[in-house]
Amino acid sequence: MINAHAVFNSLINNPDSPRFQKYHLSITDTTTSCWTGPYTPSKDKVINSPAIPAMFKTNAVMKSSIAPTLCSDPENHLFWDGVHPTKQIHMLLYNILMKDLGATKV
Repeated sequence: MINAHAVFNSLINNPDSPRFQKYHLSITDTTTSCWTGPYTPSKDKVINSPAIPAMFKTNAVMKSSIAPTLCSDPENHLFWDGVHPTKQIHMLLYNILMKDLGATKV
């Protein structure tokens, strides 16, 4: 069994760890996200999705008074937004999990 949560937390707490150095990451920000701003889900794809319980369905789009901004250095950020890792972190987790599983790349 592989604990992806532990790998991710290890990266948050120690991005300079030798375990991650071989992937040549330049993560310098593990706390703030690259993207800040509102989220505007598609009504057809998200709001009306059968996966969302009826109590959360609405025709409103989530709005925010925060103007959207994008950082100039996403490769240095652990998080893309408030909850999602950046592209390089997704790739890092993939590589670690594949290695730990003993799988070969296709």
